[in-house]
Amino acid sequence: MKYKERLAWLQNIEVGEDFKKNGIGQALLINFENICVQKRLLSVEGKFYPTDNNAKRFYEKNNYKIEQEDYGKEIFKRLDPESVADAYTKCAHQVEFFDEAEMI
Repeated sequence: MKYKERLAWLQNIEVGEDFKKNGIGQALLINFENICVQKRLLSVEGKFYPTDNNAKRFYEKNNYKIEQEDYGKEIFKRLDPESVADAYTKCAHQVEFFDEAEMI
């Protein structure tokens, strides 16, 4: 497959069991997408295990297309810089926490 634009690969997003359902995963994903847009990477791809229904729901909720493959499920999303900027602004308080934590 040839790509006409630069592509980001999303390897993994994990949130500890005690911290799930608090918007942390979504904040991490939004921060990742914002960095992609800043670096002019306007498409994201990745994979997850076919039996991971939580990952499936998470990516569907965040507007990723999901395709079945023999060895896993592939995700894809074309990023719209304006939508990413809006989402980043809306969850800025969570994203700022992660930016500060990275500096420690």
